[in-house]
Amino acid sequence: LQGDREGIEQLFIFLYKNQVPFIKIIDEVLHPALVRIGELWQDGTIEVNQEHRASSAVKEALIRLGAILFKKKQNGLNALCACVEKELHDIGIISVSYALEIEGWKVVNLGINTPFESLKTYIIEHKPNLVCLSATAPEIDRNAFISGIREISNRIHKYGGYLVIGGVYSSTFSAQELGVDNIAYSVEDAIEFVKDAFNLKPGKKKLNIKET
Repeated sequence: LQGDREGIEQLFIFLYKNQVPFIKIIDEVLHPALVRIGELWQDGTIEVNQEHRASSAVKEALIRLGAILFKKKQNGLNALCACVEKELHDIGIISVSYALEIEGWKVVNLGINTPFESLKTYIIEHKPNLVCLSATAPEIDRNAFISGIREISNRIHKYGGYLVIGGVYSSTFSAQELGVDNIAYSVEDAIEFVKDAFNLKPGKKKLNIKET
């Protein structure tokens, strides 16, 4: 709430350099704080400018942390990340983007308020293996949201891609209702699903034992 970007940055880097995984920093340190700030804003305890100042400081600190994250060798897969139409909260999708890059993905992040038509155009042209969308509090009609997501999902599934969606608003639906492959309730949920879907988890090494 103090908008102390430098302090947040130092905290993130301290945790990361002391072997706290990036996903844990997001899900167990950052996310609970942002939820609490959201609650304070909703009940009128803080003003919107305080919420915006906190969000801005967090995003700046995340960007600086992103510069030092260890990334695995690229795995040949590409992902599209974006906030859905009329969604202005992008800390979650920034976090997912970084988490995918750590796992070796090539990621394009289209940011906030990405119209469904623009998403469909990108998907048709580039056919990303994975699409991750964030819907925390989009100011959109519920039926229009369902329709937009289902149409995007259909286009992705035609060429064998996967669609993951996360955020508070998306959690009010079922995966079947939206036609998505996974509704993620945390960054860890999203990454675990992706690892399973694309068979990216390391398997047991086969021993070459000769018969005697």
